[in-house]
Amino acid sequence: MQIVHEHTAIAKGASSHRPGGIRFLSLLRGEENTLGNFHLTLVYADGYVAPRHRHNFDQVRIVMDGAFGFDRGQVQEAGSLGYFPEGTFYTQHSEGPSTTLLLQSGGVSGNGYMSDRQLRGAVAALEARGSFKDGVYTWRDEQGKKHNQDGYEAAWEYVRERSISYTKPLYDQPVLWRAERFAWEPAGQAGVAIRRFGEFTGKRLSIAQLRMETGATCTVDADERETLLYCISGQAAMGSETLRPISAVRLLRGERATLVAAVPTEFYLFGLMA
Repeated sequence: MQIVHEHTAIAKGASSHRPGGIRFLSLLRGEENTLGNFHLTLVYADGYVAPRHRHNFDQVRIVMDGAFGFDRGQVQEAGSLGYFPEGTFYTQHSEGPSTTLLLQSGGVSGNGYMSDRQLRGAVAALEARGSFKDGVYTWRDEQGKKHNQDGYEAAWEYVRERSISYTKPLYDQPVLWRAERFAWEPAGQAGVAIRRFGEFTGKRLSIAQLRMETGATCTVDADERETLLYCISGQAAMGSETLRPISAVRLLRGERATLVAAVPTEFYLFGLMA
């Protein structure tokens, strides 16, 4: 089990493989070089733009404050959630200051997820023989021929030592939805309700929201898969720990957490790939 709070999380600036206007608060991470690796972060953006690109991993984006835009006229406002499947192209551009809860994890392709440490190490190494600008890595080969490549692709190939490949996207574009349009349902525990937003692909990446009334007790089991909790609002005790907004918990498969709400409290709940 891992627990992190706002004051114990790690703050980081932008990596050189993408332009500025963005910073991160790293909350929870998986294990490097495993199919189940993941990264849960808070992303603070203002004036951030990224060119059209795609990834070989899955993403869940939840806008907590402000708004963030993508291509095809898609805009996520506060309270909007999005599933961005691997292989699906998209662009990014700030719609003013925003805060996004971002989960990145391996998808159905089996490529896993490259860690932030590996990414930043690769970018530093690649800068010794080329340069990153506007999301594109440029270098010259031994014959002096100029090459351009997406910055993340270049870093991934450096780390994995092979050419990157993409699975055919299971969805034609990112899937966006608004939490308030989903009904709360009894969760089978007194004073606890849940709204289930979806379960994606054969890897069964799932997203839900928990709501606890004051004094309610909620037990979360990670019987089938690793499970992540992110505190949206309120306050709840979990053993000797007190969970408040921006607290996050990682339950390994087979672990269980019991939460007791001191005030009305809400969490996002993620089930990682089964």
